[in-house]
Amino acid sequence: MSFFVHRSLFILHPWFSVPTILTYHHIAPPPPLGDEHRGLFVSPESFAAQMAYLDRRGYRLVTLDEVRADLLGSERLPRRSVAITFDDGWADNCSNALPVLRRYGFPATVFLVVESIGDGDGRAGQAEPSARHLNRREIVEMLKAGIEFGSHTLSHGHLARIEPKECERELTQSKRRIEELTGREAGWLSYPYGSFSRTVIQAAIRARHLGAVSTIRDNRATSKSLYFLPRVMVMPDATRRHFAYYLSSWYHWVHWFKNRRRWGKQEL
Repeated sequence: MSFFVHRSLFILHPWFSVPTILTYHHIAPPPPLGDEHRGLFVSPESFAAQMAYLDRRGYRLVTLDEVRADLLGSERLPRRSVAITFDDGWADNCSNALPVLRRYGFPATVFLVVESIGDGDGRAGQAEPSARHLNRREIVEMLKAGIEFGSHTLSHGHLARIEPKECERELTQSKRRIEELTGREAGWLSYPYGSFSRTVIQAAIRARHLGAVSTIRDNRATSKSLYFLPRVMVMPDATRRHFAYYLSSWYHWVHWFKNRRRWGKQEL
C-alpha cells in the first residue's frame, strides 16, 4: 500500500498538534549510492527547498524548550509546528545550513560531540566541512544567529552499553563543557546511536537535562516520552512528497504501529 496519497488527505485529525522534530546530520552533497554513511546526508539544495516548504506552508519553527512546554501543558503550540535538530555537530551545519536558517529566521538545536569539537583545526589545508566537526569560532557564529546547542555526549558512545559511572560522566561533563563554551544552558540531550535505557534516562535526569531526543521514528510524542522524544530523520533522497509525508498524520500512524511495543517498555 502506498502512503503517498493525494495531499488533501494529509489534512486529517485537527487534534494532531504536537510538534514534529526533524533530524539532520550533514548538510552537504551525499556520497555515492552504497556508501554506508549516505543516509546521514541531505544536499544543501534539498535542505533549502525543505525550509522554503515549511515557510511557504506557514509552519511555525520552534525550539525544543517550546516542545517541552507544549508537552507539559504550559504552552499550546499551533498545529503546524516543527523543531529542527542536527546530530554530531558537523561543520557543514554552519557553512551550508546556517545561511538558510538565517534567511527564514528559523531556530534549531545542534547536538555536539564534545571531544570532537575543533577536530579539523590545525590540519594542513583544513578539512572540508563535511569531514570535520564545528570549531569554537563556528559555534560562536551559530550562537549569535540564535542556534542552540545540546549534548551528544563526550565521545559518542553507546550509553546503554557502558558502565553506569561512565554513563554519568559522559552526561554530566558534556553538559558542563558545552555550557562553559557557550555561556548558555545545554538542557537537551541526543542519545548517540539512539542507545538508551531506563538507567540512562535516570542518569540524564540526575544530570539535569530538560529532556532528550531519540532515534525512534514518529512525528508525535507525549509527556511520558520527554526523555526519548521521537524524531523524523530526513533522508537524502526525500522528495517534496516524502517531506509532506514526514509531517503528516499518516507518518504517525505507520510508526506508532511499528513502535507500539517499544513505547510501552520505555515509558516512565
